[in-house]
Amino acid sequence: MNRDEVLQKLVKELLKFATSASEGNDKKKTEFLLGETLGGKDQSKDALSLALLEDASNAMSNACEGDLPTLFKEFRERLKGRNQDKGEYVFAFRKDRNSQSYLEGECVSHVSSLMGKKLRDVDAGIEKKTGKKLSALLDDMSNSTRGRRRIGAHTYNWVDTVKSVDEKEQSRKVVKKAMVQEITLGNNDYLIGSGYNKE
Repeated sequence: MNRDEVLQKLVKELLKFATSASEGNDKKKTEFLLGETLGGKDQSKDALSLALLEDASNAMSNACEGDLPTLFKEFRERLKGRNQDKGEYVFAFRKDRNSQSYLEGECVSHVSSLMGKKLRDVDAGIEKKTGKKLSALLDDMSNSTRGRRRIGAHTYNWVDTVKSVDEKEQSRKVVKKAMVQEITLGNNDYLIGSGYNKE
């Protein structure tokens, strides 16, 4: 087992502990162990993103197309970190494999209102908020997966919608980092990823 495999195994064990831990000392202890093991806050978040991405990738690799709706529901409900509001979840977008761009694609798994939307319908709104069309961002992410490892790391601007104490939705600008991978199943390419909000 090489160093990366050992770290991934350790991270997965710590994540199991973290998801069963209460918000108090156990959570802080787990975050400390992740930080100490991996050398800092961003490195531990990278490891969490890679672990979630690996789980999603393995699940998709063992699925047939008919299983995907159930699988994507699992991504939304179970495959996420401790803080979904900070971007710790798995997302997935689909496009026809013969298409050059995600512009004609759709969001098949996300924790936000993007879920189920065609990218053509949300591109202008996302561009207005972030300065970049969502389809162009996904195309950039897709291009970052062309290397030897087939996994890309991508940092980008985003706008999160959060509920305030009085339950009103508020937007806040954030910088996100995501680990992404592209998988082909049948006639479709799927860009899957997991990331976090950089503090």
